[in-house]
Order: sequence, then structure tokens, then C-alpha cells
Amino acid sequence: MRLFRLIQIPLALTTFLSWAPSDAQTIPAGYPRTPWIGSCFANGKGNGVSCTINTPAGQEVVVETVTFIGASDASYDNVVLYLGMVTGGIPFAWANQIHKTVLSGAGHNYQLSQTVALYGDPLQAIFVSFATDGNNPTVGLEGTVYLSGYTVPVSAGS
Repeated sequence: MRLFRLIQIPLALTTFLSWAPSDAQTIPAGYPRTPWIGSCFANGKGNGVSCTINTPAGQEVVVETVTFIGASDASYDNVVLYLGMVTGGIPFAWANQIHKTVLSGAGHNYQLSQTVALYGDPLQAIFVSFATDGNNPTVGLEGTVYLSGYTVPVSAGS
């Protein structure tokens, strides 16, 4: 009986999956961690909408939870949520496809709450966007994204 199956993962993907910013790995446990939450709302009739969440000066943001609540026209079963941020000076993107949760009138509702470990550089806005496969002329495409976690002073990693 096999409990798991080994698969080959391309080297570039393994490097990407195992990479984490060095600052995040060197933060001593005793440094102050301040709870942080950011959110933004976006809506429109097209196939994609976006908004931004600002990060504080002098603080690295550690995002631990991503929550999305949204709606679109009934023509689409999925919404793709994207987060773009700068991590260790390097642009980084996180994405997740969210399947509809319920049909509500002329549209679909979507909900997601996921644990993550994302690191954002100080004063680098987090770009949020979500999209469907086409335009949403009836209900529209709309949603709110909530990010929660904590901040750590930049000096903590030095």
C-alpha cells in the first residue's frame, strides 16, 4: 500500500516553491509583532477589476490569511483572485481560482478564506485583482479582499 506518490517537479518550479525572503527567515522571535489588517473593494462591468492595499512605512507586512467575498454574473463558475506584491525587492504574485458557492438571483457568489505566508516590503502597495472569463454586464463583478497578519519593524531582520 502506497501512502504517497512521487512526482517530478521541474527545477524552476522547485526553486520558486522553496524560495522565501531572507528577511522573513531571520526575524528573531522576541521582536514585536503588531496585528495588521488591510482590505479593498472593487467593482465593474468588465471581466476584471482591481484595487490596492497600502503597507506601512518601516514595517514588513506578513500576510497570514486571505479572505475574498464577491459576486459575478451567472455566466461564470469561477473567479481568479490575484495578489501582487514586492517581497525582498522582487515582484511576487499569488493567485487562486475560486469556485462559485451559491447562485443568487442573476449572479453567483464566491467566498474564500485561506491561510498563507506572504511577505510584503514596507511602503509597497499590495495590488489586488480578480477576474472572470468575460464581461459581467448584468450583476457586475465585485468583491472585497481582506488580508490579515502582522507587521514587524524592518530593523528586526538586520
